[in-house]
Amino acid sequence: MPDPLSDVLNLIGVESSVYFQKDFRGSWCMDISNTGFAQFHILVRGSACVTHAGQVMQLSAGDIVLFPKGASHFIGDTPDSSPTLGTDVIHAMSEGREPFTEGDNVTRMICGHFEYDFACSHPLLENLPEVVLIHSADLPALDHLFSLVQLIIRESASDEPGSEVVTRRLSDGLLVTVLRSFFKHNKERTGFFRGLSDKRIALAISAIHSDVHSQLTIDGMAAHAGMSRSSFSQRFKDLVGQSAGSYATRWKLLNARLALRTNDDPIDQIAFTNGYVSAAAFSRAFSTTFGETPTQCRRKVKQSSP
Repeated sequence: MPDPLSDVLNLIGVESSVYFQKDFRGSWCMDISNTGFAQFHILVRGSACVTHAGQVMQLSAGDIVLFPKGASHFIGDTPDSSPTLGTDVIHAMSEGREPFTEGDNVTRMICGHFEYDFACSHPLLENLPEVVLIHSADLPALDHLFSLVQLIIRESASDEPGSEVVTRRLSDGLLVTVLRSFFKHNKERTGFFRGLSDKRIALAISAIHSDVHSQLTIDGMAAHAGMSRSSFSQRFKDLVGQSAGSYATRWKLLNARLALRTNDDPIDQIAFTNGYVSAAAFSRAFSTTFGETPTQCRRKVKQSSP
């Protein structure tokens, strides 16, 4: 059975980067600006405060905080500590200068980011919160996220050969594991994750993802879900936040957009591959959804390439 969440993550091209696992001493604070990346912090030891949009969140050992949309924030020992730009901290480390070394209180932290296509207008990205905070105390010892975090902590502190690659590969799975845990324990689940939590709607989404080459009708989707047309249509919209037909159309166009950005296939071939009988119909739908023609989309990518 196709895995819709993996489909979306492959579509948006998630890549992770771990900056460091470091000890910060005494009074310290980093000003993390919105760099276009989804920033994350794992507290390994000690305590810290994260300030975002005027809200202060307390972190203790094992806690994870993720900013899926790259929102600006401060992280430090207290909310009142004088901040240093996060980019300056990383630059100092790259030159062998260790910041925040004065003081007795020690906080050890792992910092990194996830890079993906924020412009990809999929419901998964549209429904992401500004900040996700997961306390380790809320995770059972056998929870996958708990186990993954422990592995990342150990490997990022290791001097064994290949530890950098292993840490990066482990971190690749951190984003989806954090989001799964967040939506699993959050009663206000909405959108794409809420659709996947319903077995019948999840079957329909899987069918949509595996059928971009043809015209899957609402009746066909309802059949995959084992529901009547009317019941299926209403339930899909209630859970996912848009109609099944709209989701299917957008999924085709998002796959077409990826093809335009990553290969040199003719536009009419991309249109046909993604279920459109003519390049003109494809171009109209693409322009309505993304505000630019397929040709403009491809040209923009080529102009931005080195």
